[in-house]
This record gives sequence, structure tokens and C-alpha cells, in this order.
Amino acid sequence: MQPEFIYTITTMRRNGRHTRTPGYFFSLETAQRYLEQNIGDLFEGTYDYAVIEKVYPGIYAIEGRVEWWYQFDMEKDSYVGIDKPDKFQRAVCWGIG
Repeated sequence: MQPEFIYTITTMRRNGRHTRTPGYFFSLETAQRYLEQNIGDLFEGTYDYAVIEKVYPGIYAIEGRVEWWYQFDMEKDSYVGIDKPDKFQRAVCWGIG
């Protein structure tokens, strides 16, 4: 059976212009674990922010999309959950689109 949606992980620099989507998962818990434990060095010394997006099939897949935002914490050496930064409020579809 095909999953109804995926969870993409997109990391980005402070300015939001340099982004990458290193992967996707079929469960939110797995995507969160990868960020919160910095598995695979998702930070790479440069990607200050990260967003997990719940993405449904389709073009630009905006309907039903949900986001979980993170910022890298140097002391914890991992991403921690945050509210979506104001500078990114008008941007959507980071991972696909």
C-alpha cells in the first residue's frame, strides 16, 4: 500500500536562500529523531534552520501541508523546535516545490 504523504526534511542557512532537502520519511517521529539527534550531520556547520513538512501527493502540494520548524543549538549539538521565523512566514513548499 502506498503512503498518503511523506515528511520532508529541508535545512537552510539563516538567509533562507541556500537550502537542501537531504531526505524524507514516512513517519514524523523518524524525521524528528533525525533532526533532534543531528543524525548524518544535517547541520554540516552551516544550516541554521530546518523544517519538516508533511507533504501530500500533487503539484505544489499546498493543501493539508503542515510544518515543524527547528533551529540548530550549538550547545546541544542538535536541532531544537521553534516557531516559524517571521522572515519565512510567506514561504511554503521548502522540500518540494
